[in-house]
Amino acid sequence: MKVLLATDGSQHSIKAAAAVTRLLRLSGDSHVLVVHALPLVRFAGQDDVLMERAQRALDETAATLDLPAEQVTTRLELGEPGEALLRVAAAENVDVIVMGARGLSAGAALVLGSTSYKVLRSAPCPVLVTQ
Repeated sequence: MKVLLATDGSQHSIKAAAAVTRLLRLSGDSHVLVVHALPLVRFAGQDDVLMERAQRALDETAATLDLPAEQVTTRLELGEPGEALLRVAAAENVDVIVMGARGLSAGAALVLGSTSYKVLRSAPCPVLVTQ
């Protein structure tokens, strides 16, 4: 099973990682592609800081997975998160996308974040959204 695990470093992402670990215990051969999508919005002088935060989110999420290192790959994508996740899912022919219901963006009162909603509506494969 090939899993795309979306992360932004939020608690919802960490819960999604725990769900992946449980899910993969049920399957045999598996691989997890942990993806963080960083919007192309530029913040004057903060590009390096944003890249470091994104890489830290990837590394921390990957570290929470109870899997051998050869079964986990991390990838930083640039672009609108929903579109980037859909692009990677299609290109990598993943079996399932796992993501938290909400992330770090504004609008925490929403039950389902805009990225989760976009991925659910257009994914080329099943999507597991964790709470």
